[in-house]
Amino acid sequence: MTPLRQRMLEDMRIRNLAENTQRSYLLRVGCFARHFGRSPEQLGPEDIRAYQIHLLNGRKLAPSSIGITCAALRFLYHDLKAGLGARGNPAPEEATDPASGSESRRGTPLLGLCGEP
Repeated sequence: MTPLRQRMLEDMRIRNLAENTQRSYLLRVGCFARHFGRSPEQLGPEDIRAYQIHLLNGRKLAPSSIGITCAALRFLYHDLKAGLGARGNPAPEEATDPASGSESRRGTPLLGLCGEP
């Protein structure tokens, strides 16, 4: 297991992500890396954009399916690379509570490419 994959697994557990979410994120990040034949550590914003175009035009995936990949890449490049999982954001994202009007905690869009979650 690569150090990046190990770190991603640990941080997903720290954030208390569901097992299915963890499996899905690992699968999506793996597919992203395999598409380019390189580690995600060696890929950047233009690669993410090219992969999104490939998923949309080449694989003909629905936007909702591409959104799952965006969420996985956002976790990898925003949360994991920023160290949020290790620094202290252990709780999963909170949902908006319409009764109290409190807003959810949301990360910024992944490098401006994936849009809002």
